[in-house]
Amino acid sequence: DDDDDEEDSDDDSCASDETEKRPAGYTDLAKRFHTVSVNVKPNQLLSYDAKCAVEGISGSNGYSGTADPITLAVRENDAEAFAQIADMMENLEDSMGIPESLRDVILLNDSPDLLDAYIRRTGDGLTLPKPKAKETTEGKAQAHHDDDDDEEYKIYLGLNVHGKKRKDLASREDPNAPYQSDDDSKVPIGWRAASKQAIAILEYLNSPKAIEAYKHYAATYKSRLAKRLAEALQNPDDFPKMVGFSLSRLGETPVLATVWNPAKPDQILPTLKKLMQLQPRLTADGVRLQVKPNRASAFKLLCTTNAPVEAFDWMLANGADPLVRDEAGPNWTLIEHVLTKLSADAIETLMAQQTRKQRNTPFATAVKKGNLRLVELLIRSAKSAVVPTLLLRDSTGATPLHSAILKGWSKIVSHLISIGSPEMLYLENGVGSTPMEITRLQLLTQTLRGLTNSLTQPGSFNTYGVNYLSLTPAPGMRDRDEQEVKSLRRAIE
Repeated sequence: DDDDDEEDSDDDSCASDETEKRPAGYTDLAKRFHTVSVNVKPNQLLSYDAKCAVEGISGSNGYSGTADPITLAVRENDAEAFAQIADMMENLEDSMGIPESLRDVILLNDSPDLLDAYIRRTGDGLTLPKPKAKETTEGKAQAHHDDDDDEEYKIYLGLNVHGKKRKDLASREDPNAPYQSDDDSKVPIGWRAASKQAIAILEYLNSPKAIEAYKHYAATYKSRLAKRLAEALQNPDDFPKMVGFSLSRLGETPVLATVWNPAKPDQILPTLKKLMQLQPRLTADGVRLQVKPNRASAFKLLCTTNAPVEAFDWMLANGADPLVRDEAGPNWTLIEHVLTKLSADAIETLMAQQTRKQRNTPFATAVKKGNLRLVELLIRSAKSAVVPTLLLRDSTGATPLHSAILKGWSKIVSHLISIGSPEMLYLENGVGSTPMEITRLQLLTQTLRGLTNSLTQPGSFNTYGVNYLSLTPAPGMRDRDEQEVKSLRRAIE
């Protein structure tokens, strides 16, 4: 009996050893089902796209299509399933990596738990500082190393310049010099989260949990990225810069990312408020500064979105300058709100501003685009500021009246003549033509074309479907001009 007990205990110990060696959460299907076998490899099962339908999370749109298991776990916002599937993919004989495309889906779902699991397994998202260069006087310059090379980058400093080694000149002139920053073209994860209006993830990235996740990757893996992360994370004060809570050399900030092609325009204002709460100084700079080289600003980009007007008011209250212009000129998506929100002096200054290259004023832009509704709104709401701009010329020397006549906007021409001074009719453009001369030339050209085609005078000044100026003199023309038009009509008849 004692021998039997010993044998049972040995069997139990062996079974316990096998259980301890078996990875947690795994079942040996080969031992459980002896009569079932398939020729499909695990990699194929984990990469197979099956049809699926997922409900929207937090009011977002749902998804219907095909997805592999790990993508489906992300779309269902199932952090536990994501972690288990990712571990299975990593432990395969032919290991599989987590697709980088899942990062944007995680950000769109605004799931800190999923992002934490993703970072712990990929280490992705930070813009790391450039590797430290090791000075050497050897005859060769050592360029980028392979991923498994432990040596530091080396730069050949060349000959002495005025008795000194010039590291700056060597880095600049050596074509094989290491790239100063491997991450200059990489968008930090903080900016990506801001562009997706992922408020919960922004709060996560600003917390110690994010640093712990990256440290876990650096301590667990032996890749080159893990080594660089371990070195970069030695100074926790630099982590906000690496995650994207910083001002770039071009003046870019998370504020700009929030309003640049936003995924959820209705969430722009809550995202801006969260950024102000997490990084007040950086957010204030992002609202105020312009981005090089095109001088774009977050405030201007906001005007191109469908964000609520409360976001516009919030930016004004936090230091945005409505008088700042960029290369593209002012945008008037929020024009009605602007005209009621800004002071009369600010509106007058805005109306007089011209774009840097084309020299168009806001009113001239509205005229050239043929936006009759906007033209009438500006005349009705800011007439005193619009009238002086009617005499301003663009880069071709044309005034708004020149442009309206050439485009054939008859109603806009009538509005311009009704509010402008008679002097406007005789201003020359860049080729020496006045609005009156352009009108006569177009009238004669169209009339001759009509006589050639049907030998009858056209009822209206119409070319290729465009309704041009009527033969009836526009209001505000001088008596002399009216007589000239009448004589011209008699000559045609």
